[in-house]
Amino acid sequence: MSDASPTTATERYGWPRWLSVNLAAVYAGQLNESTIRKMISRGELKAHRLVRGRVAVDRFELDALAEAATTTPRKGRGRTK
Repeated sequence: MSDASPTTATERYGWPRWLSVNLAAVYAGQLNESTIRKMISRGELKAHRLVRGRVAVDRFELDALAEAATTTPRKGRGRTK
């Protein structure tokens, strides 16, 4: 009988906590890698350097950004006739 238990954290829990820019774009769905880089350069998303030369994005931060973007706008915004 073989042991079918997951061997890595990604297999156990789904997505890893720290995502590369490419993996962050895949995780976000409809975003491109260049969009993630632009969000980092605009300060909308914080980049972390876990290893020299590699940029990582916190998955929790990306989730919070997506959640904030999908909230309903305040009342009184937009044109009124």
